[in-house]
Amino acid sequence: MKLSIICPILKLTNDLHLLLHSLRCFIPKDYDYEVLIVTTDSDCSIIQSEYPEIRIIWEEIPRGVYAAMNMGIGQSKGDYLYFSGQDDHVLSGFTKLLETCIELELDYCVGSVFWGDSKIFYSTRSKYVLWFNNWCHQAIVYRRSLFDEQKYNENYRIQADHAINLCLRHNSKHRVKIIRSAVAWFSGAGLSSSNKDYIFWADVPRFATLYCRPIERSIVKFLHYLISSYSKMKNRNNINRITNK
Repeated sequence: MKLSIICPILKLTNDLHLLLHSLRCFIPKDYDYEVLIVTTDSDCSIIQSEYPEIRIIWEEIPRGVYAAMNMGIGQSKGDYLYFSGQDDHVLSGFTKLLETCIELELDYCVGSVFWGDSKIFYSTRSKYVLWFNNWCHQAIVYRRSLFDEQKYNENYRIQADHAINLCLRHNSKHRVKIIRSAVAWFSGAGLSSSNKDYIFWADVPRFATLYCRPIERSIVKFLHYLISSYSKMKNRNNINRITNK
């Protein structure tokens, strides 16, 4: 068995060294793994001598994080995949996540993450909650074969992983386990933490039609309508407050 860690980065920073060091600490010593760095930064070649497990995939023009992740998937050699940003690092719980996924022959295994300075983000077990509160991709190990017929939708700038997770979670054939262990830390300062993917959000009712049974479909669409209505009202109030100053 082999694990491929896919890490899209824009520019080499010291954070990448912390990520690579944490992987060495918490991936079992006898486990085969590779780190695929997808980047346009030529400075990344400097660290290959220090970390021989690295393979660098060069992008001529940055096309977004999900395009980089798709490139990594296409060139990965592992049986399992893990996605990480360069300012993330794995924790001791990652060992349990990986071993659970392999020993139980799961299609994917989901853990929890430390988010920012003090908060733990626990991954939901509820299919309903997942529609509106995605799992962090830093908390998931996927079987590589899940991506043979689907890739990240590059039209979604922020929530393409959310679309993938919804598709997987609503497929009853997949073997999955959700554990409480915190498997990674990430800063919570990235694009996905403070922005909304409006293209993905507009597609949620279509996903509900594809994946849900009639009753669940109605609930998801109704909640989507309520949240959308509230967001529009909040935006109008903010605009009125600004224009009335």
